[in-house]
Amino acid sequence: MTGSFLLNWATLAVSLFNTILFLWLGLTVLLNAEPRTGGAWLAGADCCSTTSSSLATASS
Repeated sequence: MTGSFLLNWATLAVSLFNTILFLWLGLTVLLNAEPRTGGAWLAGADCCSTTSSSLATASS
């Protein structure tokens, strides 16, 4: 990443926080949707899939 330990640490911490936040949001949408329509599944799955791309970006 960069040469600075603190900058690397802060970047990974924010990325991990975003990963947890998007996973929580996606599961909240999926579990709280009353009529589980295609749109609710799509929105929840999109938020949950963002977590995998966020982790991939942080590790590279």
